[in-house]
Amino acid sequence: MTMLLRAAADAKRTIDAVTLRRTVESIRTAVDSIGMQLAEAVLVEVRSGFDHLAVAVEVANDDDLRRDELRLAREYFGRLANRPGGGMVVGISGALSGDQVAALGHLGNYHYFLIQGQERQALIAAYLCTERFPALGVQLYPPQLFSRDYRAAVARSDAREESLRREHDIRSSRWRRYRLDMAWRVPAAGGALIAGLLGAAVSPPLAGHGVQWAHGILAGAEEGVLPPPRPSDRGLRAHAVDVERLLAPVRAEARERRAAIEATGTRER
Repeated sequence: MTMLLRAAADAKRTIDAVTLRRTVESIRTAVDSIGMQLAEAVLVEVRSGFDHLAVAVEVANDDDLRRDELRLAREYFGRLANRPGGGMVVGISGALSGDQVAALGHLGNYHYFLIQGQERQALIAAYLCTERFPALGVQLYPPQLFSRDYRAAVARSDAREESLRREHDIRSSRWRRYRLDMAWRVPAAGGALIAGLLGAAVSPPLAGHGVQWAHGILAGAEEGVLPPPRPSDRGLRAHAVDVERLLAPVRAEARERRAAIEATGTRER
């Protein structure tokens, strides 16, 4: 317990307004590394909460303003942390599970409690976050909070995630080219076929020429006559599940450590 409190105290000394504002981008990078994205509404709440924390740090000599900014930050993080665990929180650009959104709130609370000098509560928030979103916790919290550095487990998955993303981008590009190409080739080929059939009334061989013209138009497509494989993010979603499974041990460790810290507080009272 003493070692964990010391690690939290060390983390507190590194907090400043710039670091707090950069935390939002660190969150986005961590989430993106497992093939997921933040929904817009969630991102707005996360950024707002950390912006208020940053202001609170900057105005340390104005107690009233500092208190107001900390209160506003806590409200944002509290809303996130209390999201129901089931279902998905979906936006135009991304989606996270309810548990993962709640983890973002606990991450904010971790920083809030560090600023307030409440290291024990900060540790509880850190482990609550990691229980709900292990891939986020191991990337954003000091490795000293865990029995070993789990970040290597996430790093090993990066090459696979990059490969899946490149494959998805290539398929998406091919599919877009095919659809744009066929948008004019199909009507043109149909016109050639109809022209051949109409001409056959005068000269029967023209029917065969119409078929040849239509085939030639379609065969000139860059991606070929048959459509390329449709793009799908199924591989990226499966990758995210694999990462979560890989990090099951850290989820269990976070739960055990949180319970131990909470039990220590109960005994002290």
